[in-house]
Order: sequence, then C-alpha cells, then structure tokens
Amino acid sequence: MEWKDYFFFTKQERRGVLALLTIILILVCIKLTSSYVLAQYQNDDIELGLNAIQQFDSIRYENKDSTAKKNQIITGEKTNNSNLKVYNYKPYKKKNYVHLSIELNSADTTELKSLRGIGSGFARRIVKFRDKLGGFYCKEQLLEVYGLDENIFNLIKDEVLVDASTIKKIKVNELSIKELKNHPYISYYQALAIVNLRDANADKRLHSANEIAVSDDISEDDIERITHYISFE
Repeated sequence: MEWKDYFFFTKQERRGVLALLTIILILVCIKLTSSYVLAQYQNDDIELGLNAIQQFDSIRYENKDSTAKKNQIITGEKTNNSNLKVYNYKPYKKKNYVHLSIELNSADTTELKSLRGIGSGFARRIVKFRDKLGGFYCKEQLLEVYGLDENIFNLIKDEVLVDASTIKKIKVNELSIKELKNHPYISYYQALAIVNLRDANADKRLHSANEIAVSDDISEDDIERITHYISFE
C-alpha cells in the first residue's frame, strides 16, 4: 500500500469530513461571537457604573454647595461669589394687639377694620346689617353677618361692646305690612299677623308685645328678638 492510499477518501467519507469541519467552524464562530458580546456587556456595565458614581458625586457636591450658600444667606456670612445676593434673616415677631373697645352701634367701617379678622368686606357687611336692623342689642348678633363665623367672633368678642339704648325702633302702629316686613326679623306673614291684630282692636292700635305673642306665626324666640326693635307709640 502506497502512502497516497492513506489520504484517499471515499465520497461518503469526504462528506463526513466536510460536515465535521463545518460544525467545528460554526462552533468557533459561536465562541468568538459570544466572547465579543460578553465583553461589550461588561464594558457597558462598567460605563454605567462609572456614570452613576459621577452623578452621585455631582448631586452630593451640589447639595453641599447649596447648603453652604443657604447658611451664608441665613447667617449673613460674606461670600466670594459677587453674583450671590445675601439676605440677613430676621426672626418673625408676633404682633402685640392693643386691646380695643369698639361700640358696635356707633362705629364706622374704619373703626371696625381695626378689629382682628375684620377687613373692608366684613366692616361693610356689619354696618349694612346694623342699619337694616336699627342697631345691635347684643354682640352675638355679629354671627348673623354673612361669612362671619365663630372663629372671627371669638377673636373680637372681647374688643366690642353694645349700647342698646341707641337702637332705632319701628312704630308698629303706623307702618304698613310692606314696611314692617322690611325689617330682617319680621317676615311677610308676621307683618300680616301684626297688622291684623292691630286692626282687630277697637282703637286700631297695639299696646304691648303680649298682644302679638298670641299669633301662631310669631314664636317666643321671634318675640324676644322683635321686642328690641318695635315701639307701641
């Protein structure tokens, strides 16, 4: 057997060798590709890690710098940055309110605005309501002013007083139903009842609050409020 015979392959053997070489080549390519991809991922991870560290250091530096500037502003320290405007911090001082004594039936809007919690709007409403009533007979009537709640009332109740002797009363023996019902405490049906009771008397006059108390349209609470504002002259 000659040496050439050792390198002679049949057709089937050549196919097998070719297939084997192909498989080996594919495996080598896969190995090289996976190594390259793995290296790329590792490089990306390293870069991301470095970026994260840099960002953290940058934020920490900015916070530290911001805190230093804030301390300089509050404490009034000088700064080398000429563009930084420095303010001197002054602690808040609570105002000491002077105790007032405002008479509600004579005060104007300017006097009323000196009360805590009372601005121009509330001052105008108080005066308007007072004028419609004819005056206040007690300070608690302020709670009937639109928008004035207990919180505001508690602030001013010790700073106001009422002189009920100045109340302007209405003459129930002279006014019509329309005129009577214009009072905030007298409804149309109560005004009608008052006029009917008045006309039922021989002299067409009412002489006391007891005479209107018999009406089903006027309760005891209504009588309590109304009597401060009616006159039987």
